[in-house]
Amino acid sequence: MPSVRLARLRPLHQFGPLVLLPLLILALISCAAQGFEAGPLGAVQVAPGEAIQIRSMQVLTGIGDLGAPSQRGVAMALVDYGPIKGHDVSMGAGLDSLCTAEGGRAAAEAVIEAARLAMDGQADAIVTGPMHKEAINRAGYHYAGHTELLADITKAPGARMLLVAPNLRVIHNSTHVSLRHAIERVTTENVLHCIRLLND
Repeated sequence: MPSVRLARLRPLHQFGPLVLLPLLILALISCAAQGFEAGPLGAVQVAPGEAIQIRSMQVLTGIGDLGAPSQRGVAMALVDYGPIKGHDVSMGAGLDSLCTAEGGRAAAEAVIEAARLAMDGQADAIVTGPMHKEAINRAGYHYAGHTELLADITKAPGARMLLVAPNLRVIHNSTHVSLRHAIERVTTENVLHCIRLLND
């Protein structure tokens, strides 16, 4: 089985207020690893006996409150996983970043950089977290979400979102649109396109 190469990401605090907790955990774990090279802004040092402090700033209120379930997921993972490399982990309370152009720009640029690394053969896969659609639009990235942004970057205009479970695959004919627009997109051409993609 071929090995999987992971792309090194820039330090998280460069990404502004939209910080994804799972990436923060990976960064903190990496800081304790042997041979870790600090990025241009340095590395987090956790002294023996000190707890790892995880803090986040995400959208916790309003329409796009994806930060709340993201935080709950990390809290559950911390309970299941326990200490990291002998250090207790303190999650603390997340700060509400609301919806900002700065956060949207950081999120979009992270996805663009990850896609570039994958297309250049420096990474085998991309894993993304929730992206606030209004924030990326405020930053000048006028996409409905990840799928459309990645389709543009990879020059694949007919790309669709695919959800995969052990015994089920679901492809979306439309995403992030009103019910009226979703109904309008149910055309013979669009449905056949989805069927052909799913069959591939």
